[in-house]
Amino acid sequence: MQIFKAALILPVCFLLSHYSFCQNFKQNIKGKIINSVNEQAVEGANITLLNTSPQLGTSSDKNGNFVIENVPVGRYTILVQHVAFSNKQLSNILVISAKENYLIIPLSPQSQLIKAVDISDNIEPIQTINTLIFSAEEVNRYAATF
Repeated sequence: MQIFKAALILPVCFLLSHYSFCQNFKQNIKGKIINSVNEQAVEGANITLLNTSPQLGTSSDKNGNFVIENVPVGRYTILVQHVAFSNKQLSNILVISAKENYLIIPLSPQSQLIKAVDISDNIEPIQTINTLIFSAEEVNRYAATF
């Protein structure tokens, strides 16, 4: 009877311990993107975790907030991009299962030079190619008239 209990309990213990080691610990990365000059929220910034497969990322909402969900535990490099700001890269961001990360990321405004646009008032007149002139009698002959 002892052998039967041991034979039953041993596989159950093995399976339970196997499942406990197979857990994929994941966590969320939350944060806010702000303008480094006036500390206003930056909307539409792209936040990407580099060297992940599949690549994880999101964009900031109108309040500058973002959430990247289900990030596996580990160290990551985060790249933040926006058209009107300089790119920012944060290295060695540690994601652990016990604590959710909250990052406040300031971005520096970036000015871009664009080519000048010339506006002139030289408008060429519209040329008429074909014209038909109808008299009042001819207009009344068509079906669409009353």
